[in-house]
Amino acid sequence: MSIGIRAIASFVPPGRESTEEAVFRNGGSKNEARLLDRVHGLKQIPRAAAEEKLEDLLALATQRLLEKVDEPTVDCIFYAHSILAQSPMGYQPLKRALEKNGLGDVPTLGISHLNCASAIGALSLVDAASRRYKNILMLIGDSTGFLPETRHISHSTIMGDAATAVLFDCEPDGLELLSQAIVRDTRFYPGFYQDKEGQKEFGKVYQTRLRESLDAALGKARVNLKDLRWIFPHNVNLTTWRRFCQQSGFPRNRVYLELLADIGHCYCNDAFLNLERALEKKILQPGDLFAVVGVGIGSFFGTAIFRSGENI
Repeated sequence: MSIGIRAIASFVPPGRESTEEAVFRNGGSKNEARLLDRVHGLKQIPRAAAEEKLEDLLALATQRLLEKVDEPTVDCIFYAHSILAQSPMGYQPLKRALEKNGLGDVPTLGISHLNCASAIGALSLVDAASRRYKNILMLIGDSTGFLPETRHISHSTIMGDAATAVLFDCEPDGLELLSQAIVRDTRFYPGFYQDKEGQKEFGKVYQTRLRESLDAALGKARVNLKDLRWIFPHNVNLTTWRRFCQQSGFPRNRVYLELLADIGHCYCNDAFLNLERALEKKILQPGDLFAVVGVGIGSFFGTAIFRSGENI
């Protein structure tokens, strides 16, 4: 049985914080801010206002999705997020968000231990759940007012707030999921707390592991990198994708980075925010193969391969 994306909708807070503000807020230097802005292409990130809680972001993304779909039905929900602790104990932002949309009684499971690859990792669970459930909602979302120190990874990226809702069904005539793969390198499990030597070594193997995740997913789908029409990436920074294209030969103009300067890296939302924008602009054609990619700190590299159908 195959499964595919029926609809995508998101909510990105309208407020923006500059790269310099985000770096300074977390104790970084002017040189660090300049690196992220001028070299890595990160100009700003969306930042939720004090009155915009995580539950509101998730609820608004879900509401927009349900409004897009005729006679929407949700049988099961997976919630993918990067940050483990998103609210004080017992607050339950997801439950509050779902109740606002009449989905409080739908079976729900959270996925977070792959960090910013969690949304890609969740796809294998979505696929498995399709044997039992016909209409599956994957919610993606992080808002880090609760843990502001997670907004900045030194010399790498800055991260903003966003939420995305993706509805899957078992009759894919839009975007069919062909395969999914996660590559791990457990040497780098400390993540944010990796020492400098470990960070340096992680940088050396980053492109290798990224390509391994792509190759694994491509192999499962029985296609090659040259067959891909698009890559919808995680927006960690521009430098990562320049290097990928230099080393792989993949055309730079087919890595969809249109949103990077506006929203930076929004945890595990990025690839699906990029895909949503591409669908709005109608750049996908029937039969196009494309990849969505996410990389999580702690060394989790995720790729999924999709094929566009007639109804896109």
